[in-house]
Amino acid sequence: MIADAAYFARLEADLPRILSPGGADSVAMSALIAGSIAIKSAVVVTDAHERGRRKILNFGHTIGHAVEAATGFAMLHGEAVAIGMAIECRLAELSGTAVCGITEQVCAGLEHAHARGIVHRDLKPGNIWFDSPGVAQIGDFGLAVALDRSRLTMAGMMVGTASYMPPE
Repeated sequence: MIADAAYFARLEADLPRILSPGGADSVAMSALIAGSIAIKSAVVVTDAHERGRRKILNFGHTIGHAVEAATGFAMLHGEAVAIGMAIECRLAELSGTAVCGITEQVCAGLEHAHARGIVHRDLKPGNIWFDSPGVAQIGDFGLAVALDRSRLTMAGMMVGTASYMPPE
């Protein structure tokens, strides 16, 4: 499901500049956003009516929305969808439709980011990439936030992919 290995390598190399405590480097952030848009646009263009590949962008959301409702929407949308993705990965493994171990890889990646105070905020199937058969990576940290910084946006401002955002 990796769309662009070079993009992922660039993201890894630029991550310190993107998540800098002094603020994101505008050149690195612009490249990250442009790359993310190009990858997601390619998925949407090839399946404008969500009848095939585009469905990957909904991964984790059904269960994630249930988790949000169960917690009274106290959990960040991205965190709830991450839980939904982990559950859907496990279900796919149990049904034999996915390679075993992907759930652990995605969860380990989230744990790695969270241990460093980083919340992804836009986790979805299009952001789970494979650098080789069966090795999952989490990509597109363009909307990530450091936990020690404010998560608030300006009035009227939305952050995330509109079709994956909770209705509230």
